[in-house]
Formats: sequence, C-alpha cells, structure tokens
Amino acid sequence: MRRYLVIADKMDMTSGDFQFLYTERTIAKESFYESLTGVTFWQHGDEDDERAKRAYRNLLYFSYQSMTHWLEDSGLEAFQRIFGSNPNIPRATATPDRFAKFLHDAFYLYALAFNQSVDNSTSRIPSGRTIFNNSCNQRFQGKSGRFLTDGKADRRGSYFIWDMDEDNIFKRVFVAKYDVVYQKLQLEVLGNILWGNSRWYITPDGGRYVPPDIPKCGFSKELCDSDDDDDGNGDAADDGDAHDEDDVRGGNDVGDDDDDDDDDNDDDDDDDDDDDDDDVDDDDDDDDDDRDFDDTSLVKNECSHPLAPSLYPDYKFSVKATGYK
Repeated sequence: MRRYLVIADKMDMTSGDFQFLYTERTIAKESFYESLTGVTFWQHGDEDDERAKRAYRNLLYFSYQSMTHWLEDSGLEAFQRIFGSNPNIPRATATPDRFAKFLHDAFYLYALAFNQSVDNSTSRIPSGRTIFNNSCNQRFQGKSGRFLTDGKADRRGSYFIWDMDEDNIFKRVFVAKYDVVYQKLQLEVLGNILWGNSRWYITPDGGRYVPPDIPKCGFSKELCDSDDDDDGNGDAADDGDAHDEDDVRGGNDVGDDDDDDDDDNDDDDDDDDDDDDDDVDDDDDDDDDDRDFDDTSLVKNECSHPLAPSLYPDYKFSVKATGYK
C-alpha cells in the first residue's frame, strides 16, 4: 500500500483532490494496531518518508472492529472444569488463536438456532430449512463483540474508519455499525477527518466538508487545458479561428488557399484509405462474430447463498445442542 501511495504523490494526487480508501481484509493482531497508531506505519526511514506522509494524509483506513480482550478468565475456568481431566484435550493457553472467538460465536449461533428449531417444531428432529431460518436475524453479545445476522444468516460486522491526524498518526474517526431496524450501516462519529488539503470534515462553523466528486482540473487535468491556453496559446488559437472565418467568407490569402487544397486532397486520400481499412476490418469482425458467438454466453449465471436451505431440503440434524438455553 505504501508503494502505491508514494506513486500517487509523484503523480500529484495528494493535495486533497483524491481520497484513497483501504480495507483491512483480515482479523488484525494487536501488534498491527500498535503500528497503525504510530509513525512507523508510514515512516520507514528511507527517501520516500516525506512523500509517504503527504500521501497517507489522503487515506481512510477501514478495519474490522475486534475486541481488545481475547479470552476472559471465566472462559479458562470453564475449560478447565469441563476438559481439565481429559488427557486428549490440548491445554488451554491465555492467548488463543485470534480466530477462536469467531469460531465460538459461530457454534453459539448454531446452538441458538437448533434449540429454537426444536422448541418450535412439531417433530422431534427439525429440518435444515428450519434451522437455517432460525439463524436469520439473530442478535447476541458474543466473544468477538456484537453479533448480528441478516435475513440471509450472514453476519453483519462493525468497522472502524481511521484517519491520520495532525500528529501524523492514525486515529479512529468513525465506527460503522449495522442497524437491524433500517437494514444498513450507520456511522457513529468518534473524531474528525483531516483531509489532504488540510481542511476538516467537521468545519469550525459546524458544517461538513468533503472533497468534490470530480477534482478541480478533472481526473486527467482535462478541465484545466482551457486555462493553460488562455495563459499562453489562447491568442494564437483565436487568430486561427479568425483566419478560418475569413477563408469561409472568401479571403485573399493565396498561400492559405493552396494549403487548404493540399490538405483537402490529403484528407480525401486518408479517408479513402481509412474507409478501405474499415471495410476490411468490419468484414473480419463479422466473420469472427459468426464463428465465435455463443448464445450460452448470454445466459445469466444464477448463484445461490452457500447456506441456502433449498440446497439441502431433506437434511436433518439429529444432535441436540445443550447448555446454551
């Protein structure tokens, strides 16, 4: 990421016209957050440090909202009480794998859905469809934080949004939480965003400022070409337009007439050549289309949710989950 941001600075894209977004796609370790909230996140002691600092001011960093504690003492005590005398069970440690708490919550969700399915079912063994339906729209406080599922039984997480402040370190400015009532993410303000042009998201007068969708000069500086022409070549361009108008009205500049005739002849020749080439290319394209076109390529590939009950309509669960009611 740092390498790309340094390149962006070299391309003059770090003055506030562009905002870069990066999403951390894994469950970060605690050491990562220590790095993120320090200058070593962007400062590597090389010649690009100054460029990196400017570039990182234009970055919003998204990370999963994870809990700072890994395993409570009560969890260790319960483990020792249940499995302590079993020599085949690995010993519990104070710092388990960082994914362990998510595995715990996944099993807990299954237990809740299974128990609800058994309690509300007329048969002793509920179907997979019933268990799946009871996995939707669940809410509980898990080991990995607030646990919410939507109408597809997908977990809806919460995310931190980080921004570099005036001290050149990243701080949390927003937390995005899933709202079960409105079925969308809601932003909770934790701080203020400092944009790359040194302007604040929350302005001193209480207003809001965000960079415009289109940079002042356009994405390729195409909107500033007219200004450049006015500064240097604008007069010449105007003179050229005036000469063109004189020629249309029958101007007396013989040299221009000769040049125009030559240009017209050249243009005609070029147009003829281009037309011939286009005809050949079009014929080739038509042949390729007739040869390669496949009606099946237009058929939409329908995808199903990986937990869709329609995939397993007759699947039964025969084990009663206990201890979670």
